[in-house]
Amino acid sequence: MPSVRAQPKHFVHVAPSKESLEYADLQTLDFSLWEKGEEGKDQLAKQIDEAMRTQGFFYVINHGVSAEQIERMTDIGWTVLSETPMEEKKRLEAKIQETGLYDGFKLRNYYQ
Repeated sequence: MPSVRAQPKHFVHVAPSKESLEYADLQTLDFSLWEKGEEGKDQLAKQIDEAMRTQGFFYVINHGVSAEQIERMTDIGWTVLSETPMEEKKRLEAKIQETGLYDGFKLRNYYQ
């Protein structure tokens, strides 16, 4: 019997803020450096190390993942989060503090 594949719900991004906010100046990592051999890989490793030590976040460019692939993955994640019933989420709750593992759902207000 063939499997049924439901089309994921489309995730709609929130509109950009109209508030005047200061944003972090995140480092941009160019993954095309990987193609430049060991010197490029070393340079990329240093950039990742610096970004993680100073801000914990970074942008990645030239990673080879298309905008369509990113949109599809986001839609699939949104569908899982928005369509899974609460009873199922509770059954699959991540016991992060008890086990140190992040497997499962982290329910709202987890840290409160």
